[in-house]
Amino acid sequence: MLLWTVTVLVFEPNQLLLNSLDEFPIPYFAFLRLMLLEAAAFLAVYVLIGVFVLSDRQLKVFGTVIFALSVAGYIQGNFLNGEMLLMDGTVQVWSSVRKVGNGIVWLIIIAAVIFLNYNMRFRNICKKIVQIVCVYICLMQILSLIYMIAVTDFPKEENEFVLTTNSMLEIDEENNVIVFVLDWFDRQIMDDILSELPDFTKNLKDFTDYTNTTSRYAFTSMSIPYLLTGVDWEYGMGSKEYHKYAYDNSTFLDDILAKNYSLGVYTESTCVENDVKQKFLNYSNQTVKQLGYKKAFYTMNNASKYKMAPFAAKQLYFYTTDDIAEILVNSGEYVTSNDIIFHNMLSRDKLSVDKSADYDGAFRFYHLKGAHTPPIMNDLFEETKEGGIFLSQARGALKITYEYIEEMKRLGVYDNATIIITADHGQNLNVMKEAEYELDYDMTSTPILFVKLPHETHEDGPVVRNAPVSHTEFAATVINAVGGDYTKYGRTFAEIGEDEDRERVFDFFISNKGTYRQYVIHGNANEASSWSLTQEEN
Repeated sequence: MLLWTVTVLVFEPNQLLLNSLDEFPIPYFAFLRLMLLEAAAFLAVYVLIGVFVLSDRQLKVFGTVIFALSVAGYIQGNFLNGEMLLMDGTVQVWSSVRKVGNGIVWLIIIAAVIFLNYNMRFRNICKKIVQIVCVYICLMQILSLIYMIAVTDFPKEENEFVLTTNSMLEIDEENNVIVFVLDWFDRQIMDDILSELPDFTKNLKDFTDYTNTTSRYAFTSMSIPYLLTGVDWEYGMGSKEYHKYAYDNSTFLDDILAKNYSLGVYTESTCVENDVKQKFLNYSNQTVKQLGYKKAFYTMNNASKYKMAPFAAKQLYFYTTDDIAEILVNSGEYVTSNDIIFHNMLSRDKLSVDKSADYDGAFRFYHLKGAHTPPIMNDLFEETKEGGIFLSQARGALKITYEYIEEMKRLGVYDNATIIITADHGQNLNVMKEAEYELDYDMTSTPILFVKLPHETHEDGPVVRNAPVSHTEFAATVINAVGGDYTKYGRTFAEIGEDEDRERVFDFFISNKGTYRQYVIHGNANEASSWSLTQEEN
């Protein structure tokens, strides 16, 4: 009972959080206390059941099952899993051969445990072996946890800001630069939607649709800071180090402020440095952080079991980083992992204009869940956590931008506005599938990009452009829109030639694993042949 409780409810959850403190603004020591209390409570329940409810024979069976699962799970998590994908909603798949082989290992371990627990000839020796294994693994995990806590540099909680909804639906009465970042919304997804509903983008008729777009990075933790700074990641940096480097060496946000624009940036708190959050209207360090006891138990219990389960059973315990982030139930904090919240606020409260004389314009940056898996809503903005349809959620995310645009028209601020709809990164499965066999790529990124400039109108839009653009042009486009000197950031989207022969760079980097691949794209990013692997580090 002690081995199971220490492993599942103490060591694995705390190890996960300690290795990801830069991703989750969760007060660690409050989390540690919570998990210790829950572990103690469940250990007490297990012991009481064993003493007062189960017979000796039943207790032996129960103990055998728990010991077998604990030992097999420990071996699985530490030696058999191999490289695991980030839990960002991507479903990891193992081949049938690996599942069968893994299952055979589990059967061998279970058979060995049954032999130890039911061997009457060497009963005392076997009992000692079981006890030693339990105590050894428990002590090793406890000492490892103590060491990790001792060497971890914890952030000072009083300096942490959290994301709020302040000014989220308030824009300027004349000058607005509006950015929607729909997470994971790839061009392939847009093409799939349009193949079913050819008129789906008619609400964007005044926009230019850039169909040959690439992101600079593969994941949110890199892409969002890049969009908000325009500063490239340097090889060798971890994601947290890159965040600080990017914001310290960027004038992008200051250039917007210099034009007296208000800044509202609604993205994950972990993607923005604390010092920068003071520049925004919508971050606060006054909220009290609280943990949801029930959510913490179920989520972290699932996380442990996902790591420990055999390949054939892992999907029973599937979770995402959003589930971990939702352990925090701060009053007044806004989360970007559920677009239903944004939609309901927009439908209920509507957009309004700031009629004060404090600012000359408004910059709003909305990071939505977009098309990211797992799908938790449909295009009617209904919750569908079980059995959600991927394309339906993507359509719903884009419908939110349509509703926002209609609100801007109602307020009379649409014509003069610059509006950008893109994704922080994409995941073009068509290119990946083709390249898997021909070029050995495991990731491509072709995010959607729709741009409307002030007073841009089309009769039969959106107008399609195949210019080879990337997120590299984002900063210049925004600074140009607010009336600043954009040339130090390069060219705008509109300045990239339709048939320009251009080299674009894409970095695939997983910080905590040291995995790095750099690709150079020539030509159409939607075609696998345009991608060339130029650097690789594992």
